[in-house]
Amino acid sequence: MANGIIKPMSITSGELYTAKNGRGELVGFALWTPPGRDSFDTPDQLEMGFGEFMSKLDEGARNLLGRLLGEVVPAFVDGALGIEKAELNCYWCWFAFVREDYQNKGICTAMFDLAKSTGAVMGLLTQDATNVTKYEHLGFKEYGKESFDSPWAKWTFYCMARKTSGEI
Repeated sequence: MANGIIKPMSITSGELYTAKNGRGELVGFALWTPPGRDSFDTPDQLEMGFGEFMSKLDEGARNLLGRLLGEVVPAFVDGALGIEKAELNCYWCWFAFVREDYQNKGICTAMFDLAKSTGAVMGLLTQDATNVTKYEHLGFKEYGKESFDSPWAKWTFYCMARKTSGEI
């Protein structure tokens, strides 16, 4: 699923920030969409991998995942931030990863500093409670926490945001 989102966003609609070590190895990346851009702006973007991922799921899983990603989670984000279509109207972080052996060395901070938007709310979701503290250290505030049931697991999301100047 991640590959089906990362490829189209990094090529067409998003902003990809990477960190490499002295040997040129990728040690971290952050992927954002600026306000007004979506993860899938065009049908062609769906065909860059996400459509293939969805086609491998059975009908029940496709319907559930489609409803969660298309309706339930966006409604949670909108309500938590008080912003209609927040993922579209914010500078939205879809992925932020730093290789474990490079964590706590300022790499995520440096990538997020590169991604600073001008005046737009910067938003993200995380499923890891440990990351809440890390994002708070980067100036984000938790605006909501919600758990969603699925046949595979209970998914808990923390909705976080920061503004480049002032509060939401």
